[in-house]
Amino acid sequence: MKQRMIKIGCIGLLTVSMLSSQAGMAAAMKTADISGTNIQVMERTESYIAVVEDSESYRKLEEMADKKCILADSQPQQLEDNQMMLLNITSDEAVQLEKADGIVTVEENVLISANEEVPVDYALAERLAEQSALIDFNQWNLDAVNWQETSGYTGKGVDVAVLDSGISFIKGLDVTERKDFVNPEIEEVNPLFDDATGHGTGIAGIIAGDGTEGELQGIAEDVNLHSVRILDAANEAPVSRVIEGIYWCINNDIDVINMSFGTTTYSAALEKAVRDAEAAGIIMVAAAGNRGNSAGIIDYPAAFDGVIAVGASTGKNQMADFTSDGKGIDVLAPGEKVWSYSSMQGLMAVDGTSIATAHVSGAVASLLEKKPDMGMEFARQLLTASSVQSADRKELGILNMGNALVMQDSFQVQEKEMLPGTDAEQKEYDTSGIVSGCWGAQKHADTIVGGFAGNCMYFMSAMAQYADTYYSTRSRFGQFHGQHNYVANLHFLYEAAFKIRDTDYDLSTASGAANYLSQISVAHREDKKWGATDFAKMREAIADSFTNPKTDFQGRTMAQKIGALNNWDKSYMIMGLAAHLLGDTFAHRTMVPKDANFDKTYFGGNWRDFQNRLADYVIEFRDIKKYSTDSSASRKAYEDNISFYPNRYNATEKSVGNLLALYKNNKVFNLGSIIKDFGFVRKLNNFQAYANSAGFSTNVSTYSTDVFRVDWFEGKDEDNESDYENYTYHIYVH
Repeated sequence: MKQRMIKIGCIGLLTVSMLSSQAGMAAAMKTADISGTNIQVMERTESYIAVVEDSESYRKLEEMADKKCILADSQPQQLEDNQMMLLNITSDEAVQLEKADGIVTVEENVLISANEEVPVDYALAERLAEQSALIDFNQWNLDAVNWQETSGYTGKGVDVAVLDSGISFIKGLDVTERKDFVNPEIEEVNPLFDDATGHGTGIAGIIAGDGTEGELQGIAEDVNLHSVRILDAANEAPVSRVIEGIYWCINNDIDVINMSFGTTTYSAALEKAVRDAEAAGIIMVAAAGNRGNSAGIIDYPAAFDGVIAVGASTGKNQMADFTSDGKGIDVLAPGEKVWSYSSMQGLMAVDGTSIATAHVSGAVASLLEKKPDMGMEFARQLLTASSVQSADRKELGILNMGNALVMQDSFQVQEKEMLPGTDAEQKEYDTSGIVSGCWGAQKHADTIVGGFAGNCMYFMSAMAQYADTYYSTRSRFGQFHGQHNYVANLHFLYEAAFKIRDTDYDLSTASGAANYLSQISVAHREDKKWGATDFAKMREAIADSFTNPKTDFQGRTMAQKIGALNNWDKSYMIMGLAAHLLGDTFAHRTMVPKDANFDKTYFGGNWRDFQNRLADYVIEFRDIKKYSTDSSASRKAYEDNISFYPNRYNATEKSVGNLLALYKNNKVFNLGSIIKDFGFVRKLNNFQAYANSAGFSTNVSTYSTDVFRVDWFEGKDEDNESDYENYTYHIYVH
């Protein structure tokens, strides 16, 4: 991402001169008067995309825009490479600019949103959660699309990009690559909380869940899954970010793009990106939208030629009534009461054309495995021709993977519009025992234990990700990332969440939040240096999330951004910070085992010193990166690598589940209940002493080093933990 600083001195009257792009002719100058005097950069919040004809026109526009202070702070490389530019101008100025030579179009940088915004009965979900009701875990959707007849085609070798909100680490869901366009500058992201909303994780589960050990079964489990994060914690993105993602896919040889989002606003810039992707041989699948029968239109990008448009079907083989009912839908797929992965390592039944789209993307991947040279139009027509007529809309058909694979060998592209190929009688599926919006943890193949309403998990997941985005160690909020006494800090967060759930404290103002948080205090007996400071910093972050409007949230607070409006909602935001702390504790504070297998080239000249310290068992996972001689070496190589001692992440999943069980059942904080049965076999630095200091007598020695392990890198009188002096500790001396 290219960054440009805003100039201090800005010229008031905005005029534009652009060069004609006609080759071989003298450049003719044309000046368009754009209204606007005394331009104040900070008042310019409207974002526009300008598409120009060629690189010379781009250079001229950039020169003018930089001089006039209308150039957006960041100009994504993918846009620049395709003659697109982000500008901060008014609508009147956009109209004038579009008249200039060399300008193709100037359009508003509109927001798109995920197409999984179907209202669900959260009150019912919460009632079932309180009753710990068993809810039917039934993947009826697989049978509905004839998945069983795929003859072993599982998308092997096919690269599928999920342009969405990210994909969190889930057992049974293998992510080949992650690319983040929302926060590209943030490197310290725990993969457990990569997805702030659960939307992208749910899409990925339908496409590629591997079904092992009772886990969710996806349509094409062997695809190479690429997480391309473009949606933020409100499941929104400016269209410019969608375009970035599409061009990234073009540059990285992606075969299939899943786009479970949309907008009713036409974008010429987005259409250009779609055309370029189709020309590159990419098959794009997009959600038609959830605007209902009265919409009369379907969302973009699904509405573009060259994109497979997907609507949602029900267990009765009818088009779901929330599907945008407009001309151009190519195929239907299950999109009501469909189970998939959700936020916080759980499962949730969801509704929406988003989830329907994922079925079709998985089907396309399976078809591509069989016929790699299948083009976009071939795939679109084949899916339509092989579908089975819906019960209520004979002109629309429901995805049938078995039929498509049988027809694929002899199918030929037709000039006429394709219609569903068969009207065979279809089996109906009983989905009455499935409640959309009810989050739970899977126990075995046919049941799900009701845990929480899904919106609670959303608030948790969003805040768990914000811990990396806004409250990072670089921002001096290490308390959320395993620094210092992680037991006492976890206890503090639990208490802060627990005590506001059913209260009427006014947390919407800085003074109100501060008054409430000042009442939260827990033991830190030995942590004389950092205990009180850590609690103060956590109070600061929590109050900030409730009361501080942020520019990148369009003047909303974090709570407002994600829709957490009452104290119950906000309590789950705090629990999200607690979940993040648990994740980072296992990821970073675990001692590196002596038998670990490393690539010595990562360490260069520090390899021997690293091996000596490793033998003395003094290195935490967060210390590994210190030994690389390459200043650009990523912590993701080992510290945040989910494949390197993955039991760290398995332990987080179980411990977060235990923490939530305590919370759901209104139990006081109990360390022994949180760490039980999580099967963790590595040592956490100083866990036992931290527990004792925090006032707990629980025996956690199985999971703890016997003393505080201090690793003074290169013999320097410093380390990345400065509270060791209050404990018995071992200083590395070799």
